Amino acid sequence: MCGSGGDQPRASLGGGRRSPAEDLFYRLNVFTVALPPLRERADDIPLLIQACIREFNSRHGLSVEAPRDEALALLRNYDWPGNVRELRTYWNGRDPGENALD
Repeated sequence: MCGSGGDQPRASLGGGRRSPAEDLFYRLNVFTVALPPLRERADDIPLLIQACIREFNSRHGLSVEAPRDEALALLRNYDWPGNVRELRTYWNGRDPGENALD
């Protein structure tokens, strides 16, 4: 699966051949999947957080459970400008002893 924030370069190599990157772009560009930003999908946040917690627990050998309702409300109301990547980094980049909402 590939993603792009904009149009891919259309430059081709001499002799009418496409570069490997351009060839891959055309092979994958059969259809487009439009995915709204995370701030428009607040209902997805609890499921994404559960996946992040599983990864965090696996990495640190812990058994952290779901966030409290108050914490979940704060997370759902945040705009998440970095989308899922920011959410994942937020959870998985934390020190295991750190309060997740600090």
